[in-house]
Amino acid sequence: TLHPISNPTPKPTPSPTFTPRPTFAVGTEDIDISGTILISGIFHEQAQANEIVFRKAIADVSAVYVESVLVTLESTAPADSSVSIFIGYIVTTTSPEQAAAVVSALTDLTFAKMEAAISTAAEDSGVLAIFSGVIVL
Repeated sequence: TLHPISNPTPKPTPSPTFTPRPTFAVGTEDIDISGTILISGIFHEQAQANEIVFRKAIADVSAVYVESVLVTLESTAPADSSVSIFIGYIVTTTSPEQAAAVVSALTDLTFAKMEAAISTAAEDSGVLAIFSGVIVL
């Protein structure tokens, strides 16, 4: 799924599940927005070795610095097989306004825009060939 959620499941679910519109808590600390993206067309170990590509892509579509994005990759298949991979992400923001802008950007994100962001980030990282078959599900 492309849309961020406020409380992700501890492990990826086998099929997409409905999640409500993302929310965030307002306080004196940083505000985290989390969600998942499901991709295929790349080996898990290749994706894991190049996780910076996903951080850059999510930062780009969220309009934040790459240092503000954390990702985790999970798959139910062996690392050397090309399967669907769940990319969990957390975007850390420093104000309610920035958090609202990130939530809006991620909520409005399309598969095509995310695929383009991944391709651009892969090209910028010099690994476009590895990511050429990646599709967002």
